Amino acid sequence: MTQFAIHPILLLVSTLIATVCSLALALQLRRVKNKLLQCRAELAHTSISLDSAETHANTIVPKKKPQPADFTDSLHQATLKQRLGKGPGWRQPQEKYRYAAALADQGMKAEGIAAVLQFPIEAAHQIIALKRAAQTDPTTTGSDKRS
Repeated sequence: MTQFAIHPILLLVSTLIATVCSLALALQLRRVKNKLLQCRAELAHTSISLDSAETHANTIVPKKKPQPADFTDSLHQATLKQRLGKGPGWRQPQEKYRYAAALADQGMKAEGIAAVLQFPIEAAHQIIALKRAAQTDPTTTGSDKRS
């Protein structure tokens, strides 16, 4: 019989302990929340004062945040500068395109170049057009031009 009398007491004690722990956690959570609100207010105040200081310091030229397009453009320019810095070896066309240009210089038509080098006919036409453009372009060097 004593077992049945102990169980309700254990249940009551465990309920009281759980309630006290819950209240303690709720109070601690409330303190942390108030501290967080204070930190946010302080951060907002500091941010406002920093923004106003930057505004006064940068009245002549306001800073703008870089846009993704600006980054892409600068990356593209850096890549081009790096490629151009490698020198003329980088600018050499592949061997098959040099052969095609040589055959075009010898007077072979696009159909013949396409058949010999197993190019699409459009690629052969484009190589011939590029070769002509390079011959008439004043910015190319004398070694690239052939009259």
